[in-house]
Amino acid sequence: GSMSAKDPLGIAGQTIAEKYRIEKLVGEGGFAVVYRAIHTIWNKPVAIKFFNGLSNAPMDQREQFKDAFIQEGALLTELSSQTAAIVQARDVGTYTSPDGQWMPYMVLEWLEGKPLDEFLDHERAAGAPPWDIAAVVPLLGQAAGALDVAHGKGIVHRDIKPANLFVLGAEARAGKATVKVLDFGVAKMMSDNTQLKAALAKTGMSVTSFTPQYGAPEQFNRAYGATGPWTDVYALALVVTELLAGKPAMLGEGLTALGLLATNPERRPTPRSLGVPISDVAEAVFARALSVNPAERYGRAGQFWLELETA
Repeated sequence: GSMSAKDPLGIAGQTIAEKYRIEKLVGEGGFAVVYRAIHTIWNKPVAIKFFNGLSNAPMDQREQFKDAFIQEGALLTELSSQTAAIVQARDVGTYTSPDGQWMPYMVLEWLEGKPLDEFLDHERAAGAPPWDIAAVVPLLGQAAGALDVAHGKGIVHRDIKPANLFVLGAEARAGKATVKVLDFGVAKMMSDNTQLKAALAKTGMSVTSFTPQYGAPEQFNRAYGATGPWTDVYALALVVTELLAGKPAMLGEGLTALGLLATNPERRPTPRSLGVPISDVAEAVFARALSVNPAERYGRAGQFWLELETA
């Protein structure tokens, strides 16, 4: 196939690893592209995520990247076996495209639905009112549960945001939709690997392992301490607040502005600060989850969610 916006790797129609027939591009991110493929033996669709941002990795570092990748895949597979609420990993490998681009890839379950950010855009365009807390709790409780499984293993996502929460099923507000957490471990692998960072920097790609609009204080400034499960608690609280308010909790232009908002102890992005009528008990749960000081937050997602449900 020829390279085009619709097929950036020029691989539509190719069969990979003798069993995945590439159909079409379905998504593009910072350093990866996602294609839909058919598993030719089972005749079922899968998603294949090609980390094309790594294709410029120096030859002598490829083995190391490949090993890091396989470890990442193993981690994801282990998490997958413990919770259905994260995207299930099926396989990992490396591929060299027809024009000689080398890249690792991950085979993931195919999901029919849309990420929460798109879901919310559609709702807002249609003039839907903000969510009430009774609808949010069953929907995002699934994500909180998945994060808690990871937190129990010392694994942190570090990039929780609506785009990484995938909604399956149309009637989300009626409590009928399923949610899956996407992109587990990838940001961590990228941010922990200094050689990988250096290799990507040469190609003009910077690896920010978080999204500023959903960033916690310690992600903007390490003076606040290390990232950890409490970082995911913070981001999840921001997503809940966004659903309740009908608009993102952190509105600011650029990294500096968002960093100042995240670290301002006088004004926390809680539901009440955004005009959401909410009980004192529930507001207090958000205030704790969104503390500037990570040590004052809930230690992991399960604790936060239990308190929220109780409130």
